[in-house]
Amino acid sequence: MPDVLGSTHRPLAVWLLMLALLASGILFTVGSARFFWFAAPYLIETRSFIALAVAAVGRLSLIAAFVVALHASFGRRPAGRWLGLLFIAAFAMLSVAMPDTTGYASEAESAGGHLARTILLPLLCVWWAYAFGFSRKARRYFSC
Repeated sequence: MPDVLGSTHRPLAVWLLMLALLASGILFTVGSARFFWFAAPYLIETRSFIALAVAAVGRLSLIAAFVVALHASFGRRPAGRWLGLLFIAAFAMLSVAMPDTTGYASEAESAGGHLARTILLPLLCVWWAYAFGFSRKARRYFSC
């Protein structure tokens, strides 16, 4: 029996991805709006309109990708499954690739933070990707 939102039982991994996409999309949209707000007064002084246009198109296309992935996952579209897996892989890669700016009190805390960033979080993302795209519940959810 369908629930209020019109779908049958949505797996927890799908809910988690939709929440992560929504939060990341909102934060990235706010950051992009601030970028446009602060760049607008300097349009006349800019040396390369092409670089500014590429930055603007890149930001807007990433916002569109967040919206499309969220809509496709919510709507049980097969593309939502693959876009979701792409975003989970991006979250895992960013967790490893981004510089660690955390201040640690000791070397033990630093080692634990490094272990969590390079091993634990990517393993959790692999588990999340399996639960999102390849588990029995996920296959049934996206097969409709």
